[in-house]
Amino acid sequence: MNDALAARDRASKMNQEERLDLTESFRLRLARLIRTPKNTAVNERLARHLENHLPEWFMFLADPKIPAANTLGEQAMRPPIVNRKVWGGNRTWLGAQCQQIVCSVLETCRKLHIKAIDFVTQILCGLSPTLLTNLAAR
Repeated sequence: MNDALAARDRASKMNQEERLDLTESFRLRLARLIRTPKNTAVNERLARHLENHLPEWFMFLADPKIPAANTLGEQAMRPPIVNRKVWGGNRTWLGAQCQQIVCSVLETCRKLHIKAIDFVTQILCGLSPTLLTNLAAR
């Protein structure tokens, strides 16, 4: 993977055909590694997962707009995870589901630059706005 990340910098200066060739070369390299005999069931399971997603692993080389890491996804998950750890987790599956929904609504409001308290107040007062309505109004 480190080789692919290093190649990403070179790929930004290549034309589309060169980027596709580079992407394919890394896919073939990974495919060869996947197909070698495995000595544990865990390694075999990992190899199957890698193979199932083989076309996707190096897309960041083919398209410079695709990030090489899921940093944004991890950053989005951080506040709810910290909250869960600080408060000792949820006591029930229903509590966990409620927390997921609340965190999703709050994060969506933040991304849409909507005051979450105003949005939630409108819902509780029966005005029934939706985040999709707010998004469509933009």
